Amino acid sequence: MLPAAYISHVSSGRLRIRIPAKRNSGEYFSRIQKTLQALDRSVQVEVTALTASVLIKHRTDLVKILDCAKQQKLFDCKETVQSSSKDLSKLPDLMRRDWVPKVILGLGALQVLRGQPLAPSSTLFMDAYRLWIANRPPAA
Repeated sequence: MLPAAYISHVSSGRLRIRIPAKRNSGEYFSRIQKTLQALDRSVQVEVTALTASVLIKHRTDLVKILDCAKQQKLFDCKETVQSSSKDLSKLPDLMRRDWVPKVILGLGALQVLRGQPLAPSSTLFMDAYRLWIANRPPAA
């Protein structure tokens, strides 16, 4: 029986999978890394056995990656995203608004002015950049 996995985070070009049953199994996570990276040149895999985490940076089809993992008997990912008690159903629509990255960028600038340039502002700048990239129109 394959270890159960769940997707804990999905964003543009990134996927984080958790495999709690294999926590601290360095050999297992090394095998995942080698197998998935060999799948496609556009897939980069980072593993952390301590947190039972697999971070996949990709420019390919996620279904292909997850099917490969199942075929190679690495893990079975049945759930999409681990459920949360909060209702986030309206969040994606809000994040598609033109003004959201600008507001987040402004909040990052405010944190710099307050003398906190590292943790809060850098996170806000990166979030604004990711939203801008995800929402920009396709190149003609």
